[in-house]
Amino acid sequence: MNQMSRLMFFAMVLTLLSSRLSAQQRLFTNKEGVQLYAEIISVYPDWSKMTILKDGKNFTIEPKVLILDDQQYIKDWLKERGITAPLSGSAPTVPNGDGSLTTSSPVAAKIDPSTIRINVELKRKQVNSERRKLDSYTRLDSKKLVFDIELNSVSREPVPPISVSYAVVWKDVVAFTSLSYVSNLPGTEMAEKGQMDFAQLVYNTGAVFTTEPVELHTVAYDGNEHYLEDELLGVLVRVSLKDGTVLLDHINTEAKAAKLTWDGVAKLTGTSDLERVLRADKDDSGDEKFLNLQLKKGQSEEGPINVANKKISISALVTPDIKSQDGVVVAIGGSEVGLSIYVKSRQVYGSVSTPEGVKWVAKPIPLGTFEVKLELTQKGLSLESGGGSPAARADANLFSRDSVEGIDVGKDTGLLAGEYPANFDFAGGIENLRISIRE
Repeated sequence: MNQMSRLMFFAMVLTLLSSRLSAQQRLFTNKEGVQLYAEIISVYPDWSKMTILKDGKNFTIEPKVLILDDQQYIKDWLKERGITAPLSGSAPTVPNGDGSLTTSSPVAAKIDPSTIRINVELKRKQVNSERRKLDSYTRLDSKKLVFDIELNSVSREPVPPISVSYAVVWKDVVAFTSLSYVSNLPGTEMAEKGQMDFAQLVYNTGAVFTTEPVELHTVAYDGNEHYLEDELLGVLVRVSLKDGTVLLDHINTEAKAAKLTWDGVAKLTGTSDLERVLRADKDDSGDEKFLNLQLKKGQSEEGPINVANKKISISALVTPDIKSQDGVVVAIGGSEVGLSIYVKSRQVYGSVSTPEGVKWVAKPIPLGTFEVKLELTQKGLSLESGGGSPAARADANLFSRDSVEGIDVGKDTGLLAGEYPANFDFAGGIENLRISIRE
């Protein structure tokens, strides 16, 4: 290309740019005489605000501050898009095609949903946390989480009124009582849901709202070893038009990994069976009417323990030591208010101690690992071990008063709750120990 051709080419480019600039930009003047060149990006349907582009930046102004000629230009700009702007805050109108006008939302009536572009970002925040020691081995942690949902419109045209729905989904595994904790392994999926409506979003503007808090619980043993914990599964966000048209579904990385879908979370609630049990088992004062514990060998629960007129159930998976089979599996209370499971002389015993004496039932030790279950109810004392019929006696009654002493696993450190010697520690394995005390 010679020098003359280059000059002609650049002249053509400048002409095209100049004509494009003049077509897009206008010299606006406000009522005080201040002028600026800018391009209209969007106008609110109620004509209260408009977004203009100047020097690559967006600014929001009120059309009423401009001179009448500019206000008429804005009206014409809206009419080209099928919108008649209201003059005094009345509802906007749109043409029907037959010459009549219908009061409506002009943007919603005219805009193509496929042209709407909205970015969604999630920001996780911890708003509260609590930590308490259950005993020298066990720590109970709880934390409350919320998510900031940030919306940003990148559509050139104003986005019509929208509804934003969300679901924060987690697996409820453990809940805390005033005394201890309750679990329902493997857990229940739950969802905290909410919705927020927005009248309009304009280009390059955002909106933020915060979800309701979700409380997650963790039971930690021996420092930081997590024994039981609730699991956050993910967050889903849906943006829809008022007529129900879905504009986008935002599913975060965790929710995708958990294969969560809106159809799947539709049936989930924010109250699990576990939490309903917790609420149902409180009296009018808010005190717990039951105690559920899951303890490991070597752990203890300090007294007093509320056992008066309560049904008590104890279950565990027991593996006797080959060389030394005998010992206390679990002991609740002491010599006058006590319940225990222990192994002695190749028998597994369940005993109840009261001021009137000790009553017990026994069964032979099964080979290898076995499950044992001891229950004290209105029907008496019952012991199951290794299948077959349980050993039972009907003359054992519920305790008439509470126990001052606590609970020991694998040992009995206080006044003995059964007919065995002091320091009668169990050398074998104790797993899945569960204690339930309830009315």
